Amino acid sequence: MKPAISIIIPTFNGGAKLRACLEAIRAQKTGAAFEILAVDSGSTDGTLETLAEFGVRTYRIDRKSFNHGGTRNFAIEKADGDLIVLTVQDALPQGEGWLDALTAPFADERIAGVYGRQIPRENVDLMTKKRLAEWAASRETQQVSEIADRAEYEKLPALEKYMLCAFDNVCSCVRKSVWQEHHFPVANFAEDVEWARDVLLDGHKIVYEPAAAVVHSHRRPVRYEYHRTYISARRLYRIFGYAAVHSLRELLHHSFYYIKDNVSMVWNSDLGTGEKTRNLYRAFALGFLETYAQFRAYRHERKDRPLKKQRGV
Repeated sequence: MKPAISIIIPTFNGGAKLRACLEAIRAQKTGAAFEILAVDSGSTDGTLETLAEFGVRTYRIDRKSFNHGGTRNFAIEKADGDLIVLTVQDALPQGEGWLDALTAPFADERIAGVYGRQIPRENVDLMTKKRLAEWAASRETQQVSEIADRAEYEKLPALEKYMLCAFDNVCSCVRKSVWQEHHFPVANFAEDVEWARDVLLDGHKIVYEPAAAVVHSHRRPVRYEYHRTYISARRLYRIFGYAAVHSLRELLHHSFYYIKDNVSMVWNSDLGTGEKTRNLYRAFALGFLETYAQFRAYRHERKDRPLKKQRGV
């Protein structure tokens, strides 16, 4: 029987977190038939065997060819479902009703996509918890986004445009018939929010559904966060014209207050001495480097420099 839902997971050396993700998906209590597809980028740790164990239809690609937008397009093209759930190998669905919560809003035919809530892991650092808490996918109430008047949308400040078009493929679902008209852009970052902007401008709606929650977060090196912030800032400038840091003066101003607020948060936390010291280091390092990355990204966009793939991102 043709599945109503196709669940797509890009994989690469997924380990125990992938197994937990698949166990949670298979435990869903739903009346809808669903299939699971994976696109693997050269795993060598037993991931392929795990996928086979759970009956996942798997496609293999070269690691160098992976692209957040392009690879998802490739997988959706192979999928049989009318609704396409997109998630990642280390996102852990919460509860047996996760899948139904993520797909229920599609009863409204104008809904093009739904995205769910992300809950940080317990052992993640304070900076990561703070960043996730500030993202749209951490809210506890449902939100429906639409653009009723394109002219009014164009008048909005860049940041408001961005937040209106918030979408996150860590935990999302898209209507395949809409995707057939609006593929994800072939991009290594922000393919989800650019897609959301395009479908909203085409008259569709986007839903944020907190009942469809996953546990997902990363404790990444400072160097990674710098490169990630840089590419994110460049993509958001291209999509929405948004730039947080325009000048050296703003660089110094934002760095000072970012460091001040984060150091205060860490200092007043109940962490042990060792963990507090590590978090203080991250507060200082990220306070400057992430702000500098945004400033550098803005300058490079203004000079129309090519956007190269960032190492490890």
